[in-house]
Amino acid sequence: MHDTSRTDWANRLTVVNETPLTIGFAAVWGIGKIAHNETMADIGLHTTESLVITVGLAEAIRGPLGRKRPRESENDQYNFKFWGGFTEFDRRSYPSIHAAVAFATATSLVGELKLRRPESVKWAAPVLYTAAMIPGMTRMYLNQHWASDIVAGSFMGALIGSRVVSYGHSHHNKVDRWLADSFVAPDGRGGTRVGFSLTR
Repeated sequence: MHDTSRTDWANRLTVVNETPLTIGFAAVWGIGKIAHNETMADIGLHTTESLVITVGLAEAIRGPLGRKRPRESENDQYNFKFWGGFTEFDRRSYPSIHAAVAFATATSLVGELKLRRPESVKWAAPVLYTAAMIPGMTRMYLNQHWASDIVAGSFMGALIGSRVVSYGHSHHNKVDRWLADSFVAPDGRGGTRVGFSLTR
């Protein structure tokens, strides 16, 4: 039986999920463009890309596998139903999106730090990865995920975050070019203009 106050805390922490993180880093990109801060815009862009890819891949796995959540299948972690995740919420256990997006975020930020301020990684990485563990742990505490869901989600998020940042800085792909060359500026009438450069 879970302690009520701990359960309340765990429930509050689960609001840190794919939606606020993606909106938050998309906003970082937008603010960076408005402020003409290319570092901020770049970090916001790559982290948002990592999150979108991570969520898309996790959903593509969860739907077909249809693994039952532990709260509904307490003694059977092998309760799968092909395609069940598309029709039943309780069959969307594997992998954990909470864990995946947390590690995608942490790994993206660590990757950006390695390129920009490598000396800060030794203290920032432990803080970011410790924070990334919290959503997955709360989901396990609330009986929403098996341990293997958390491990798989964490690995997937870390891998995608690492690859997106690495690829983004070593290749000039179309999405990066299109978004990185965009601009957000006042229109002189109290509004905002959004545009894209076609010079490259």
